[in-house]
Amino acid sequence: MDFHKIDTVCKECGCHSLTNEPMSLHTTFKIGGPAERLITVYNKEQLKKIVVTAHEENIPIFALGKGSNLLVSDKGMGGIVLHLDGDFKLCKKTA
Repeated sequence: MDFHKIDTVCKECGCHSLTNEPMSLHTTFKIGGPAERLITVYNKEQLKKIVVTAHEENIPIFALGKGSNLLVSDKGMGGIVLHLDGDFKLCKKTA
């Protein structure tokens, strides 16, 4: 996959992007190989830019929650793993 456009968008909008980040650092079971890209977004504008660009580039996205009860293969994850932070921490469950 070509991440050139995604990397450019991350730099432009201030997202934090990690290449080949071990998913074992982001799951409660502490297992899992590398994510091709782990991108942290802090607000809905960043999220929209990353999702739109990934769609244009045909790059799959996986939205990471808190990593609870998540099993990731030692082979890792292709595409983008999105970590929601910042404004998204203020989101509360309504029921």
